[in-house]
Amino acid sequence: MQYNYSKNPVVRHFYDSDKPLPIWALFEVMTLGNFGVFYSCLKGSVRQSISDDLKLPNNYDGPGLLERTIFVLKDLRNAIAHNSAVYDVRFKRAKVGNQLGQMLSSEVGVPSIDFSTISDYVVLIVYLLRKMMVSKTECYQLIRNYSSVLEDLHGSLSSSDFHKIVKTGARSKMDALRSYIAAS
Repeated sequence: MQYNYSKNPVVRHFYDSDKPLPIWALFEVMTLGNFGVFYSCLKGSVRQSISDDLKLPNNYDGPGLLERTIFVLKDLRNAIAHNSAVYDVRFKRAKVGNQLGQMLSSEVGVPSIDFSTISDYVVLIVYLLRKMMVSKTECYQLIRNYSSVLEDLHGSLSSSDFHKIVKTGARSKMDALRSYIAAS
């Protein structure tokens, strides 16, 4: 917080005015990793309420599942923000565990989600977007754009090189994801 005091005018305003820092100001300077820690420190009932608001299934460790999801997304976000390679998911640091993949496979109907491919992250993002009521059109557009990138890559590489980068099943995962959106 000391670092953010000197850098962030919102935080500096409250400190200089000798006023308590409101929670919205804290979220102005919080990183996604800090948010994950913040979420993990919430009372169980509050975390459960958030999971319920998002209509996440409870039979996969309910609020603990959302906590892991935040840290999985943090790794992807950091890789993108720091211009690191994302296609081969070497950015993955968080222990994902089987529950998140099993939940997504069950909820979305996409088999074999283990976060070893970038397609699995696309599935997670689209799933969360639909849980947050983002329109079907926007979700379809994300899938269409991702699939277009895959097709462009496939056209510029030999099949063997393409399949070293993009595991077989990426297209079928996107097809299953489209079916999920249609049904949601």
